[in-house]
Amino acid sequence: MDKFRTLEMMVAVVERGSFAAAAKALNSSPSTVSKAIDRLETSVGVRLFQRTTRQLKLTMAGQAYFSKVNELLQELGDCEASLIDENNLAVGTLKISAPVSYGRAYIRPILVKFLVAYPEISIDLVLDDDHIDLIENNFDLAVRTGSLKDNRFIAQQLSCMDMVTCAAPKLIKKMKGGLKISKFEDYPWIHYRFKHTGKLMPFRIKIRNTVVTINPEQRCIVNDGDLLLGMCKEGAGLTQMPHFLVRDAIAKKQLVAVAPTLSFPGGGIYLVYPSKDYMPLRVRLFIDFVKQELKHSGETAKGTWARNLPIVVS
Repeated sequence: MDKFRTLEMMVAVVERGSFAAAAKALNSSPSTVSKAIDRLETSVGVRLFQRTTRQLKLTMAGQAYFSKVNELLQELGDCEASLIDENNLAVGTLKISAPVSYGRAYIRPILVKFLVAYPEISIDLVLDDDHIDLIENNFDLAVRTGSLKDNRFIAQQLSCMDMVTCAAPKLIKKMKGGLKISKFEDYPWIHYRFKHTGKLMPFRIKIRNTVVTINPEQRCIVNDGDLLLGMCKEGAGLTQMPHFLVRDAIAKKQLVAVAPTLSFPGGGIYLVYPSKDYMPLRVRLFIDFVKQELKHSGETAKGTWARNLPIVVS
């Protein structure tokens, strides 16, 4: 027995006063409605209606049962309406996960604009370089940088991930004769160690249209992007960093590019989310908003502003 459908039939019978009228309202037949009420009475073990050839009336037990059933169905209807409104209106809380460096440099200023554009949407942003499980922790979506390894989720690429080889002007001034690509391996470098694998990020340099990997001395190794950026700005050595990490430092002339920008092999910046089915409007709005903001700043899946940087090298 479809209990929910049967309860709807009971309410219709009470509100319309007969099986025939209830059947018409529910696009059913009087016999179907009558049999459903019989099964309901058998199920609860109580007579709910007094039936005569001329009258259909609730028993006292039926009145009590109808009162509770009607209340529950109304609450369920209100709940469903509320869920539909929240899913289809620009309201509710948007829970986002993002890497620390990208979140600070890119997501923070975008969120400021987004909150102004959509005042009924609240934000719960968690910055963490670990890949938090979206489903287990009830996240609407996450920003992922690098290579995607989890194929459980839907992903939209926001931009490629361009790697910028850079140095501080103060370091370049110390080098007699200026920087020379032929001597790159002899210069001090700051290495980055991936937290998840423990491996060092290779340094890839484009020389005369050929990409080569160089292996400078491993004197300084860090596993934090902001630390890598800070040490490079202070002149501790050359390094390679994602475009989003160096954007502000290059704009402020704290760093300069010293080799052509290269894309991270197989990598990019992505928005990932559990499913595209029944996606809340607030999530769709945020995805479109982020993509539009990045496009305005010169970043797409095909390339970024970093590819047009002037190169300081001899």
